[in-house]
Amino acid sequence: PISRWFEPELRLPPPQTLDDERLHDLLWDTIQKLFDKRIVLEFTDHLSDRQLYSLIYRDILPSQEKKIDSSDRYLHWDCASLGEDMETWLRYYATEEERCDWSDEWGGPLPPTEVPPYPRQLPRRPL
Repeated sequence: PISRWFEPELRLPPPQTLDDERLHDLLWDTIQKLFDKRIVLEFTDHLSDRQLYSLIYRDILPSQEKKIDSSDRYLHWDCASLGEDMETWLRYYATEEERCDWSDEWGGPLPPTEVPPYPRQLPRRPL
């Protein structure tokens, strides 16, 4: 699991045991630790701090991903398109062109576009 990429293993307290302030601080510390291991979180601005922390705790840290030690490779974690559900990405992140392409290919109604409610400046992979 990704949690074992860290020495010592990265273990977080369960989200329900944390008040908002402590959770916020742990979230940002964890985001930086993930980035230091070349893990980039993408499409997070629709998630509250608690939701993002929970996603890291529940989905990212226990994920069985192969670690590749390379200075130019990053693991990009898409926090919007979990599973087959594209609605979040279409609602908050897709461009009009991407929305039209998706509609042409898959059909069905598109969700209305919305501005993500929790804008963040996360560490990004250098270009």
